[in-house]
Amino acid sequence: MTMETKITDIEKAGEAEKLIEESIHELHHYLPAQAPLKDFVHHNTLHAFQEEYFFDAACKARRLLGYKTLKTLEEYRRLYQEGRISETALTAAIASRTGIPSDRVNIIQHLRGKMERDEAPHAGSLRRLWKKYFHIDLDALVHPVLFRTLCNFLDQGIALQTFPYPGLSFLEALRKLEMNGMVSIFEDSATRKEFISGRVSQEDLLEKLLGDKRLIKPYLFDQQFAHQGWSGMVATIERQPETLLDTRSIKLSELIYLETFLELDRLRHFRKGKWQPLKHLVKAVPDYFDIHPDNDSNHLILCDFHTAFERTYYDQVARALQLNTFQQQRLESPRFQAFFCIDDRECSFRRYLEELEPLCETFGTPGFFSVDAFFRPAGGKFVTKICPVPVSPKHLIVEAGEPRKVKKDPHLSGMTYAGPLALISSYLLGFWAA
Repeated sequence: MTMETKITDIEKAGEAEKLIEESIHELHHYLPAQAPLKDFVHHNTLHAFQEEYFFDAACKARRLLGYKTLKTLEEYRRLYQEGRISETALTAAIASRTGIPSDRVNIIQHLRGKMERDEAPHAGSLRRLWKKYFHIDLDALVHPVLFRTLCNFLDQGIALQTFPYPGLSFLEALRKLEMNGMVSIFEDSATRKEFISGRVSQEDLLEKLLGDKRLIKPYLFDQQFAHQGWSGMVATIERQPETLLDTRSIKLSELIYLETFLELDRLRHFRKGKWQPLKHLVKAVPDYFDIHPDNDSNHLILCDFHTAFERTYYDQVARALQLNTFQQQRLESPRFQAFFCIDDRECSFRRYLEELEPLCETFGTPGFFSVDAFFRPAGGKFVTKICPVPVSPKHLIVEAGEPRKVKKDPHLSGMTYAGPLALISSYLLGFWAA
């Protein structure tokens, strides 16, 4: 091998590494910020598109990721038939978008015309080729093992046994487990040895699977958006490890590395060498982000309907307010006042409280009442941050009182998993439960 060839190989490796880093950076942006459920209240699934005009964002999310961002044409037409979308509002929406005078707008195409065949979302289009040409479903073969491994590593005390090597990162602990364990998550012994050695890089794995560095970004998007909830949670834990009470060291790049290794392992084991990199199956390199909402006729028709739907509702509400002027009745001496932070639950809390006690007065306010604090419940081991993410708490609120002791449920006892004792106890407890 000449020096020139070696330099070329190094340059290619450097380009692939840079593409992987860029792809992971973009994945952090597009994946849902799915925090562990102890902190999770709600999430804007379109947060990656929030700089866009609304309908452009809706189109890109649908074409890129397959999200359903608007109703179907059939649903909008049914709303029109029911009178929930008025003809005047639909005409005005079309006129506003096209610039055609309202008296010359023709709504027949919207009401009776056929839409063009919609394209499949970009996400998943590349990895679909494994199933099409080699009749192997990598998701079905990889995901069960991958998710069980993640569940056990991120476990917060629910599993009977904790993941070994708690001080190590996800990949380090998994390598130790593979090195010392009697069973393996890999099917192919050679692949297992490569994983344990740690000498195979992410670039090497993708070179074997793809054969073309231009496929790296679309492939990684395909792979991670096949389980965006898991990927989004790992990405969130990487950025904010404090979202776990019992912290773990894990990165999105480690999840991608393990999943890619498992895919290569399943291909080797089940295809026995009868497969080839995807570059031989792709006619043109897909451009994930080449989306032009203004050229999508189907999308424009749905946008007109949605604009008219909102306008019809707006007109009805505005008219009702004009006809029914009212003033809020303030209580001179309420029995008590209650303040609630504005979130998804606030309205229902206030409504039911006022219904149960008409002499109370409730208020909604954004924010955290300017009390940046950690909270520890009575008998609790961990503290929870109860203020916005960028704020560092300066106070600790500790709940007073005796902690309530929860009776131990025999069904959740460890004896139901312990050999011959499990057989006896499960039958006895089963009759008792019945």
